[in-house]
Amino acid sequence: MSAELDRPGELIAAGMTGYGAATVGVSFVVPLVVHRVPRVPAIVVSWVMLGLMQVVAAVVAVLWLRTRHSPARARRTGRSSDLYA
Repeated sequence: MSAELDRPGELIAAGMTGYGAATVGVSFVVPLVVHRVPRVPAIVVSWVMLGLMQVVAAVVAVLWLRTRHSPARARRTGRSSDLYA
């Protein structure tokens, strides 16, 4: 996907950076919360949140790619590379 945008590896690097930052941030909060909530509901909530974030990320990526590769953008910029091949 990033190769199509002439930025090979940039989207992967951004995703890995966000994942790493979130992991570090959550690792400070989890020890404070883990003994105060029931285990099974905590596991269910974490899996539901993970699933929702995956869906949101996919929708945002599709919407971003559609606006990035729209015919209107190709006409505006005069670049045929802004259209799908």
